[in-house]
Amino acid sequence: RAIQRTFNQKIEHSFRSLCLGGEDSSNKTADPPLLLNEYIAEVDAVISRMSNKFKATSSVDLYKVTLRLDAISNEFTVNEKNNPLSHANVCLYFNAAIQSLGLDSKAKLLVLKLFDHFVISSLASLLIAANAALAAAGILPDFNKQMSVSANEETIHPIESNDTSGAFLQLQQ
Repeated sequence: RAIQRTFNQKIEHSFRSLCLGGEDSSNKTADPPLLLNEYIAEVDAVISRMSNKFKATSSVDLYKVTLRLDAISNEFTVNEKNNPLSHANVCLYFNAAIQSLGLDSKAKLLVLKLFDHFVISSLASLLIAANAALAAAGILPDFNKQMSVSANEETIHPIESNDTSGAFLQLQQ
């Protein structure tokens, strides 16, 4: 329960910071003792793998949520770095939450890997639901249609002749 409570608090704090236009300082920590550098390097590697795996499957949904959140923010820019629902931030919040456990470094890494397996894999559905809720609330409701139209318009058509100037013109478009 303590992990869940801390994790939820981190996400709520991040949304509050985002809404107030300030920088989220909850992810900043003091420099670690030298003995922890190896553990931190391992955690960074695990978080990087989770982020890369998530980007490969859900980057479009994260992009849509980020643009929709940015559309409702007037005084600041929302980007992947400060989006509370970004894969990197969610991983950092969970990592901060497990630090309060009385576990050694190897056990914390195992918990982080389990988090990857069970939670990060379902983050895509959370982003889809967030996009649907934001669109239903009138925030860029036609964004999906606009993206598909843009993608269709950017299709490159084959060149009919050996004329290289035609190829150059197509590339300019």
